[in-house]
Amino acid sequence: MSRTLPPRPNFTQLRHQAKDLLSAHERKDVSACGVLRRLRRFTSADDAGMLAQPLALHEAQYALAMEYGFASWNALKRHIEKVTGRPSPVRREKDRTYVTGLEKHGIGCKDAHDNSVIACIAGVMAAMGEDDLTYEYLMGASGAAFRVQMLQPNWCPSAACAECGYNCVPGAMAVTGYRLTWIEAQRDGKWLGEGVKEALQAVPASVDRGVPVILAGKESGLIVGYHVDGKLVVRPYEHREDGYKDTEVFGPAGALPESLADKVAANDWAWGVGIIEPVDLPMDRHQAVVNSLRLAVKLAKTERFGNYLSGFAALEHWADALLDDSRFDSLTADNWFPVAHGNGYCYPCLWSARFNAEKYLRDVADNYQDPVRAQLLELAGLYQRIHQTLIRTKPEFDCIWSLQPWMLKTPANWTHAIRQKESNLLREALAIERQAIAEIEKALANME
Repeated sequence: MSRTLPPRPNFTQLRHQAKDLLSAHERKDVSACGVLRRLRRFTSADDAGMLAQPLALHEAQYALAMEYGFASWNALKRHIEKVTGRPSPVRREKDRTYVTGLEKHGIGCKDAHDNSVIACIAGVMAAMGEDDLTYEYLMGASGAAFRVQMLQPNWCPSAACAECGYNCVPGAMAVTGYRLTWIEAQRDGKWLGEGVKEALQAVPASVDRGVPVILAGKESGLIVGYHVDGKLVVRPYEHREDGYKDTEVFGPAGALPESLADKVAANDWAWGVGIIEPVDLPMDRHQAVVNSLRLAVKLAKTERFGNYLSGFAALEHWADALLDDSRFDSLTADNWFPVAHGNGYCYPCLWSARFNAEKYLRDVADNYQDPVRAQLLELAGLYQRIHQTLIRTKPEFDCIWSLQPWMLKTPANWTHAIRQKESNLLREALAIERQAIAEIEKALANME
């Protein structure tokens, strides 16, 4: 028999009910079996068999949501927010409408949110009250926290972008219960009139619902509001200061979209926008964790995705190439920037990915009992060793970001000693990475 929510349901109380359900299962209390039998793996199990199996908190939440007649924990949460009148994050000030709450949200190197697309998705989730769908969770679940790539033969910062090589964006969205639809606004450096028109219609509609919009380009930011004159309110990429920025995104504010058609798009940031809408089919959390660990193994052992070397092969190539002086002898003030940028951006992004891999593994470990919990915590420790290894940069170079060309200033400052130090750190990280992947394979044997 299903339960009925009270007239004014409290989501905090439901969280406690899920934890109580988990505790009852741990105590071998048969009173938990009726609700837990809603889980597919327990459908045909008897009470003793059900209580003998491990149970994660997210499974207890999922079973409880179904007991109340909802398809998922997220669906239950959204219903309660609607019924209880969760305060709207939308603010209207004269000619300006915007979503509050993301004034300090990191996109770029702020808060180690270097993967800008994943950071934007996390920002949208935060605006909608999806507190469990954090940046580190989306990085881990999508595989981005475990990925490393290098473009071959030339290096390029695109190797660290979420959609290049192995595309991590679909995996991030799959665990949210939402879908992401892209609207293309420019192509080959020229505006698309119909695309701009569609984007300018979609942005206010989404903001009015309290849902920011992803602004896509070489890096991504968030459109959090709009003005009546056509300007947009943006939380930009790598905006280390708190607050929003009013800016013209699609040509001059107020310009008719058809007037922009086929004209040169001066702003290479506004390639298009991403609209996020609910589909109410979030992935089971346990399945998401298992999938992410399988993906970590795949990304490590697959040699390449398209033109991008991946995993072990990428790290080996990267470490070797740094010591190949013939690659650097021909660099001049005119041609060195792309090579240095590719190296200088991918290195801190690798640090950031492994930093968030540790946070992800520690977080999801709390949903499991031993031995799986212990294995996940051991893995978190290995990824902690990786990111701590990568920051041991001194005295050869100051920090993980100081390899960028605007920090080095000239190719002469990119010395063999600096490259040797970076190569050594990458090799140390690779050795730990191999150990981590071996431990992941052991953990998967228990989890599956």
